[in-house]
Amino acid sequence: MTSYCVYVPAYPAGEGDFAEKIKFMPDGFSWAACFFGPFWCLWQKSWLALVLWLGSAAMLAAGIGLERIAVTPALAAVELL
Repeated sequence: MTSYCVYVPAYPAGEGDFAEKIKFMPDGFSWAACFFGPFWCLWQKSWLALVLWLGSAAMLAAGIGLERIAVTPALAAVELL
């Protein structure tokens, strides 16, 4: 069963139909975001999430010393997760 997030704006006095401004957004898991995190953030224009993701990936890489290892396609794929 699909669940939805309901976004209700503050009611501005004197404006048009209030019911038309209510937004229903489906809530769920995104496989694209799971496998292609930074690209998904770019596509969705989630700049803060992208900066946080890249920062945490850089700290993780620095913490385990990946900067000294030659980057192979396998390591690059693992780092994208």
